[in-house]
Amino acid sequence: MKENDVRQVKAADIKKECTILYAACATLHAIMVLCFATLKIEPMIYLNIGGIAFFILGIFGMRRSVHTRRWIFLMSTEFLAIVSVCNIYLGWGYGYLLYGVMMIPIVYYFMYLDNGNVKSAVPHYIAFIDLFMITFTAMIGRDYNKIAWVGDNQVLGMLMGNTLFSIVALIFYSGRFITEIRHTTKHLAYRADYDMLTGVLNREGFNERAAKMLKNNPDTKYVMVCSDVKDFKMINDIYGDEVGDKVLIKEAELLKNIADGRTVYGRIGGDRFAICLPKELFKEEQFIENIVTMKKTFSTGYYQMFIYIGVYEITDNNEPVGVMYDKANMAIKCMKGNYQHAVAYYDRAILEEELEQKKLIAEFDKALDNNEFCIFLQPQTDADGTCHGAEALVRWNHPHRGLLNPAAFVDCYEKSGLIHKLDTYVWEQAVRTLRKWMDIGRDDLHISINISAMDFFYLDVYKEIVGLVDKYGVSVQNLRLELTETAVVNENDNMEVIRKLHDAGFIIEIDDFGSGYSSLNMLKDVCSDVLKIDREFLRETENTVKSRNILEEIIRLSTRMNMTVITEGVETKEQVDMLTGMGCRIFQGYYFSKPIPVQEFEDKYNVNIA
Repeated sequence: MKENDVRQVKAADIKKECTILYAACATLHAIMVLCFATLKIEPMIYLNIGGIAFFILGIFGMRRSVHTRRWIFLMSTEFLAIVSVCNIYLGWGYGYLLYGVMMIPIVYYFMYLDNGNVKSAVPHYIAFIDLFMITFTAMIGRDYNKIAWVGDNQVLGMLMGNTLFSIVALIFYSGRFITEIRHTTKHLAYRADYDMLTGVLNREGFNERAAKMLKNNPDTKYVMVCSDVKDFKMINDIYGDEVGDKVLIKEAELLKNIADGRTVYGRIGGDRFAICLPKELFKEEQFIENIVTMKKTFSTGYYQMFIYIGVYEITDNNEPVGVMYDKANMAIKCMKGNYQHAVAYYDRAILEEELEQKKLIAEFDKALDNNEFCIFLQPQTDADGTCHGAEALVRWNHPHRGLLNPAAFVDCYEKSGLIHKLDTYVWEQAVRTLRKWMDIGRDDLHISINISAMDFFYLDVYKEIVGLVDKYGVSVQNLRLELTETAVVNENDNMEVIRKLHDAGFIIEIDDFGSGYSSLNMLKDVCSDVLKIDREFLRETENTVKSRNILEEIIRLSTRMNMTVITEGVETKEQVDMLTGMGCRIFQGYYFSKPIPVQEFEDKYNVNIA
């Protein structure tokens, strides 16, 4: 059965219309039995009542049918046939003609519902024979018998034979009808519980079967395992939906290989699959082997297949299956971006972290309205400690938890898509501070603000930054823009915005240089004026000499490109001396000052003294 047929012909509609047709047949059968029991009663009145009843039922069926146009056509054909014939033959054959012609639409209606199989000749033969027998019966009617040698008994025999034939045809096609109803019902039930692409259970079917299995085996320990293909959308974008479908089908096949009669598995949605199985059957290496198989099958030069697996050990079999799956999926969320591990296990700490993030999200708007967020400034100085400016860093003055560092909330707001609201708030606080300094004559100091990759996605960054500068009337030279590698790498649209900002006079700083893989490309492609070297180059490692050599070459390269170098994470005098010897002139780190409130910064560096 085709999908369109399932949508058009519902089991309820079939039963309803079948009931209407049976009612019409039963009415006319009853009248025929009454009329022909004695052959003495004038049948015309009863036959006309039967005809009227049939047409009334037909109109009723027409109004309630999902195939109204087909009903109208068939009823109109019958009406014309009856009227034309009754003008020629005015006997009791007329009434039986009415009943017999009704068999034609019944036969064709069954044929239509039988998958529209117009190649079958059986319905045509039945319709032709039925018409022939009816017409012949009408011609030899009792009152207008045109064939002398045919008596009443022969007429009655033909009548009964035709009646039996019609009943047999009706029973035959009713059987086909019932079969069609069952097939349709099973097909609809299958679609309700199974995924049409992969053939495994869908979300509803999986939840129902897994819940039943867990309920029937309360003493068995189970685990819930879910999977998530990394960047699955990229497969569809690069190779098309057909390849994406092959990935899903292959993953479903590998899942079937793990399963047995004691497991339930299915496709939860998109590229996510789940399997619920007894703990004793769970073997991590089996899932890792499946990941390796998928990588070998689908990885290319443009896309590297990677699948994350989340595992939740079920502690309460009565817990909703959807909650179990969510817990397994939480384990995956904590691991995304980590290519060293493919399997993660849920524990209580993951739930607590998830609840903490939801709480942070719920508190965000209120915190923004109450000005609970504030900026701290970390000085950028020369080797003598003379301050030339600062980087603006956000803090949260939480009413119950005190002062929170960015590590407690920034990552959450980046994931939830709220970071752009927080960034615009911080930018405005920084510009206000610059305006205050300019009013007292300290326009020699700058403030650097951070622009994240998500800001480019949610905001018109150029319009926002230029709008703030115009609103408060500060110099573009005093508001510096810090960009990370993720904000610009392989993003041509973002780089165009940065170019416009640079052309407008803003000083562009590349933050955390050396922490990514495309930093040299950034130097080549991005319009930048300042290079901020990542603190990792100053961390003591087994390759200290190599790190220092790289650091010295970066500073030398920056000098040749007429770029100012700022080294972050400076914590000791020895580091200052070493960097000074390499040619670095500006430093930022705890050796000079940790991030401090604006007022403390102004007092420490005499900002209030013009």
